[in-house]
Amino acid sequence: MDHLREMETFVAVAESESFTRAARQLETSRSTVTRVVAGLEERLGVRLLVRSTHDVSLTAAGAIFAREAAEILAQVQRLHDRITLEQSGIAGEIRFGAPPSFAALHMQEAVRAFRETHPAVTFEIMTDDGSLNIVREALDFSIRIAPILPDMAHVARLLLRVPQVLVASPLYIERHGAPETIAALAEHNCLVHRIKSPNSVWTFDEEHSVAVRGSLSANHGEVLLGAAIAGDGISIHPTYMIAEALRDGRLVRVLPGHRAEEMAIYAVYAERHFRPERERAFLDFLKTWLRDRPEWYLD
Repeated sequence: MDHLREMETFVAVAESESFTRAARQLETSRSTVTRVVAGLEERLGVRLLVRSTHDVSLTAAGAIFAREAAEILAQVQRLHDRITLEQSGIAGEIRFGAPPSFAALHMQEAVRAFRETHPAVTFEIMTDDGSLNIVREALDFSIRIAPILPDMAHVARLLLRVPQVLVASPLYIERHGAPETIAALAEHNCLVHRIKSPNSVWTFDEEHSVAVRGSLSANHGEVLLGAAIAGDGISIHPTYMIAEALRDGRLVRVLPGHRAEEMAIYAVYAERHFRPERERAFLDFLKTWLRDRPEWYLD
């Protein structure tokens, strides 16, 4: 016997004090209600109801069972409502990862914009340099940024391809001059991102590569950006990181006639199906929001 059905049936009888009214409420027959309650009493080994010709009343055990069963049924309904809302409503929490620089510079702004129209959605952002385990960390998805993603078991959704450009500070150019060719970069102090360029090779125009070296390498783009602004060398960054520094003159472009390898922004998640509505809505919004950043597309 379904225990929840037993509880629902007994609570209906207890609240209506009638097998007939309970049957009408449950849209079933009186004989079915009588059979379910009798089976419950037999299974528990205790009398729950005192029956008379026209109505029923609760025994002490019946009152306890009715009260506790009603609370359990209410909890089950609340759980059902919450799961339904989680899957179909634009509400609830989205927990995702993002690279530290990208999270600080842009994701908090995107989250704020999304919540203007969906205030019932809350967020938790975890910094992810690409090493977080999405399943173990219970992330809905993670933002990964790379020229191309390695083979993986997860599902990846492309959100945007963004240019990368070479930059240096006016101070560096004043002291060391600007390289006039890609090959000349080998003679300059180049600041290398160890994750994006593990072999210290920069590629341009999809066909020209140069091995570079310099006084500083790091696995965090903000470190290299700060060094470039300070005049320490030439660095390569996605435009989403350096658009503001280019506008205010802290950085200038180097070799503007050549295109560095693009970076792709992906949303990576563990399962292909059963994405909650809030997550699908946010990723659709994020894709549009990212593409509506004209300052990231330089001539």
